[in-house]
Amino acid sequence: MKRSINIGITLASSFFSIASAENFNGIYVGASLGPNVFQSLSSQSRSDNINGNRAEKGHHTATLLNYGFFAGYGVTKETLYLGADLSFTFNQGESETTSENRNGVEDHSTMIKEGYSFNPTIRLGKLISPQMLLFIKLGVAGTQIKGSVTPMGGGYAETKNKKTLWGYSMGLGGEMYATENISIRADYTFNLYPTQHFNVATATPATNKQSAKISPRDNIFRLGVTYNF
Repeated sequence: MKRSINIGITLASSFFSIASAENFNGIYVGASLGPNVFQSLSSQSRSDNINGNRAEKGHHTATLLNYGFFAGYGVTKETLYLGADLSFTFNQGESETTSENRNGVEDHSTMIKEGYSFNPTIRLGKLISPQMLLFIKLGVAGTQIKGSVTPMGGGYAETKNKKTLWGYSMGLGGEMYATENISIRADYTFNLYPTQHFNVATATPATNKQSAKISPRDNIFRLGVTYNF
């Protein structure tokens, strides 16, 4: 009798482990929220026949609010996991730096904002337990970057530039089941974008030519809730 009970418990445990491991198989959708520590190097230069040439560099750091949705599909084989993930998020907030001349008067400014972000990635992971997954992710990020620059020396309207930049995306995280269909995900994502160059409008473009460039990157920390079908 005792032997039969032990065999029954063993079979039940094996069945539960297999069923739980299959939790990470299939289609899922979810929503996420968290801070994006946005950073960017920036520089502005002037080629002026009257007032002389000038160049300045700046560093932007701002914490944006990142929120959005994601969906994907994953499969497991024993303890290994392979999945494709697609997220669509928005960023709220901006980063602005200003520069003053030798008299302490504001000379020019640079403002950078992020709009939407489209982020397809591949997730590679390992099951730590039937209910818990650790993963890394690799892919690309297409993000709308908005820049606004006023020229050195002031006295003219700002130049606005808006473009969707595609860059590299990588990250890591973990996911754990809370109920039969609901899992909780926490991850970190780093996005690195190419440098964007643009000309800055001035009141006297024939003699005063100015240009600017920005090199943005994201550090996103997100908490997500996933529904697994």
